[in-house]
Amino acid sequence: MTSWASALLRVHLACAFGATAVFWAAALAVKGSPFHRAAGRWFSRLIYAAAVTGGLLAAVSLLAPSLVRAPIGAAADLAALEAARQSWQTMWLVLYVLLLIVAPVQHGLAVVAAGPTPARIRTWPHAALCLLSMLGSVLLLPFIVAWQQVTWLVVAPLGFLIGVRQLAYGARPSATPSEWQREHLTSMITTGVTLHTTLFVFGSSRTLQWQLEGWMAWLPWVLPALVGLPLILWLRRRYARHPAARS
Repeated sequence: MTSWASALLRVHLACAFGATAVFWAAALAVKGSPFHRAAGRWFSRLIYAAAVTGGLLAAVSLLAPSLVRAPIGAAADLAALEAARQSWQTMWLVLYVLLLIVAPVQHGLAVVAAGPTPARIRTWPHAALCLLSMLGSVLLLPFIVAWQQVTWLVVAPLGFLIGVRQLAYGARPSATPSEWQREHLTSMITTGVTLHTTLFVFGSSRTLQWQLEGWMAWLPWVLPALVGLPLILWLRRRYARHPAARS
């Protein structure tokens, strides 16, 4: 990896790990408290910074790979060519996953700002992120099948589901405090699940160089969801039954 790409990667990882730490700080804080709100603001900043740096690296890797890694010569062996092909496919996944992380964060913050008037979230950044997430889901799915990247099917439908759900919320005429609080928490936990999944997947395959096979290959992809999805359901039911709940 070239020097500038290596430096940018370190910044990207610092932002990603920082966002993970702040996510837990916000999650464990009393909901609505000054600390919770401050942690939420820092979480969004770190997520956006991680998305910009990661997106730039992925885009350059696709458009001008020689600027990121040394070019592969004509005499390269099959292993090097296969690694380059895998990297090219992975960069498309990275761009898609970054959408899955950024879109719910933007939505979750917009929901709080809009309060009882969901129509206020209908801005062009909100619509663009929702539509891009849906489009990415539709376009990526057939390539995942063609590339035989079976584990990627875990995240393939998420962009469409996230986009539809967020647009549907924006179409509501009004929202009670418990409803917009529930929507906010759902979006932020969705981001947390995707963020942890990304760290587990790339941490195991690229950093630790683990070659997981069989059912073990699915663990990094599904483990965060096995924790996050029940938490989302529990919180939504809690806020539906106890609108005053805040922690």
